[in-house]
Amino acid sequence: MIQLENTTYNSETDGITPIMVGVYPAHVSGLEVKDVTTRAGENKQVFNIMFLIDDSVEKMNVCKLVKNNDGEFVPAKNEDGSNQLIPATFMKGKKFSSIGLWLTPEPAPDKRWQNRKYVESFEILGIEFPKNKKGDSQLAVIEEEDVIGKPCYIKLDKKTWKAEGETRSTWKAFEVFPWKDGVTLDSDEVKTDGLPF
Repeated sequence: MIQLENTTYNSETDGITPIMVGVYPAHVSGLEVKDVTTRAGENKQVFNIMFLIDDSVEKMNVCKLVKNNDGEFVPAKNEDGSNQLIPATFMKGKKFSSIGLWLTPEPAPDKRWQNRKYVESFEILGIEFPKNKKGDSQLAVIEEEDVIGKPCYIKLDKKTWKAEGETRSTWKAFEVFPWKDGVTLDSDEVKTDGLPF
């Protein structure tokens, strides 16, 4: 072995900073819509919202994670046993996709609940669905220009599934929350190249 005098590595300070489960400020950076026919023969649409983590995430602190002996990420501890916190600057500019929001056109009366997540999520993003005489929300197909640049908070977590006998996972935005002081950005401020996590 040839020792390199000026080349060092410390896993506590030099390793990657993994993404943490949590709630983060974001803006809508895109919207994808797919037509789907279910196994039952129903025609539906699934909406995937793309989010861009806002620069204000730098003001947040998150728990630092380090790998344990089993290769799993665990909270780093301070000397007093409390979790070590670090600024969430590393999250700035990262992109994430939502879980699918399903729109079921003309659902049967006992299936109208299927549109709840669609309605709630887009209302949080500022969409106002008109009401009919009964007071029901009259749904519409949301387009990208309706929501691009809208501010919100998103709850990030891992979505895990099995494929070909292997467990796979990806980071997704599972929930959308209002960001009352957030400012809507122009589309050119949130449109970026590259794939979300």
